Amino acid sequence: MKEGECNARFFQKEMENHRKHNRIYSLKNVEGQCIMEHEEVEGLLVNHFKDLLMENRPNREEVSHSKNHSVNSQEDNRRSEQGTD
Repeated sequence: MKEGECNARFFQKEMENHRKHNRIYSLKNVEGQCIMEHEEVEGLLVNHFKDLLMENRPNREEVSHSKNHSVNSQEDNRRSEQGTD
């Protein structure tokens, strides 16, 4: 057996152990129930992070108003630099 083959086998075993210890087997939902089914755990995680993203997403009207205000301010600055109103 070559030295490289021993190293590959060692690192493969290390990765297997890492995966075993780095896995989420269950989660508690908002009702406090322990969820152990893979698909349900996955759904809880996906919904949790979707909710987080939606909380931080600005309202479309707020974004539109902000853009219009910025464009108007830029236009005003340009006009004042040119000396025209």
